[in-house]
Amino acid sequence: MKNFSYLIILLFSITLVGCGDINEFTPTVQDPNAEWKLLYNKSSLTPITTPASLSEKFTYTINKSTNRITITHHFIDDRRVWFTNQPKEVKLTNTTVGPQIEITYHQESYSTNSSVVSDALFQWEHEFSFSQIGRGAGAKIPVLIRRTYKDVNLFGFDKVDPLRYIE
Repeated sequence: MKNFSYLIILLFSITLVGCGDINEFTPTVQDPNAEWKLLYNKSSLTPITTPASLSEKFTYTINKSTNRITITHHFIDDRRVWFTNQPKEVKLTNTTVGPQIEITYHQESYSTNSSVVSDALFQWEHEFSFSQIGRGAGAKIPVLIRRTYKDVNLFGFDKVDPLRYIE
């Protein structure tokens, strides 16, 4: 029996080494400092509403079942400003604390009317997909929104909205 005790210990150790991390009941350890992993999908502009329903808003929804973030952005501007059907650019930039979303709306055409016209509501929806939810340092996504104008004399200078965050 003494000769077989080494063999039994050897088989037992091989069995233990072979188990490794195969156990599916062991939870996976997630990085506490993980950042968001984002991808821009699309944007859409809803037709201008009547002046009676003007209200600016910035909201977002995070759908974990479809891995989608939808930003709803309504802003008020002069009715003579015609923005493109797509924002000039939507880009994701990496900063020291994670990704940042930058949305730029651009005036598409010049206005021929110099008199002041009533305000209009521009309703935008921007959709992003994510493969990882941010935690730790990357728990918030800053959103920077700009509006640029061709008719600076008529509409004023470019506008930059206050920084907003998706959490």
